[in-house]
Amino acid sequence: MKRFIDLIAKRAEIQDVPPVLMDIGASEGLNPIWKDIARFSIGIAFDADDRDFAFIEKEKSDFKKLFVFNGIATDQVHQSKQPFYLTRSPYCSSTLKPDTKGLAKYAFANAFDIVESVELNAVQPNKILQEIGITYIDWFKSDTQGTDLRLFKNLSLEMQYQAVIVQMEPGIINAYLGEDKMVDCVAYMTKMPFDLTEMTPKGSIYLNTETFGALFTSPLKQKIARHVLKNTAGWTELTFYNDFSHPSVQNVRHYLLGWLFNSLQGHHAVAYATAAAGLKQFDDNLLVLLRDESARKLKNSIWSLKTVGTIFNKLF
Repeated sequence: MKRFIDLIAKRAEIQDVPPVLMDIGASEGLNPIWKDIARFSIGIAFDADDRDFAFIEKEKSDFKKLFVFNGIATDQVHQSKQPFYLTRSPYCSSTLKPDTKGLAKYAFANAFDIVESVELNAVQPNKILQEIGITYIDWFKSDTQGTDLRLFKNLSLEMQYQAVIVQMEPGIINAYLGEDKMVDCVAYMTKMPFDLTEMTPKGSIYLNTETFGALFTSPLKQKIARHVLKNTAGWTELTFYNDFSHPSVQNVRHYLLGWLFNSLQGHHAVAYATAAAGLKQFDDNLLVLLRDESARKLKNSIWSLKTVGTIFNKLF
């Protein structure tokens, strides 16, 4: 893979217009996949809760350029300050109040307990991009506990159309008051020129905290229970991929990035289709190499040990 990343990185289309990777709500660290392409990419990160934000500080030199904003990303135009609710778990902190009633039936409800309410600087992604002179986003990733869709919609329509990958982590259950839910995200994105390429549901145990504590009386038992008991769906990780039907993305640069981003995620069929679609419009030797590499990956994948084991189990 390194060889093909290097070939793409050397292209004038990429050197002149580097990939822009935006991560809003990056308290768990920037997407680790980005490490492989950071050296020729521009990173933009937002996070209001910096209690667990070590990755950006540690890895900032890996990017061609990295902008870090420790403030609340908001879609509100005339708002310089905004309330921010710090919760027991920093990964649950949000500009939205937790829905205590909706959360009450789940074992992880106390992770949403508010420990402090603060007023923090509010930054509008679209405005920030204008200030730093960025006019496009190639990979948009947002995990803001309830506001992912409204922040994507805060970008100009042109930016939305040009994004290659859009990742959101919306709720399924009622976890926050007034949140953007999974159904809202899917309804909007499928009306746009995007396909849903990945959906990974996450969740919690369907027991309220009192019952959970009564059944599993020690910290060790509770830890084991959280790992082995089956969860109900509470939220989901969504990945949308540009279907390249909009004229603004029908260029060699976007096809190269489409192949690269999908290959990094292991979506070799989508990567193959992207390179093949690009070759219908452009006579480009690198797209030929990329298409052939995806074909090789796809053919080899059916003979992996994991695949052989799956087939054996189904047949015998």
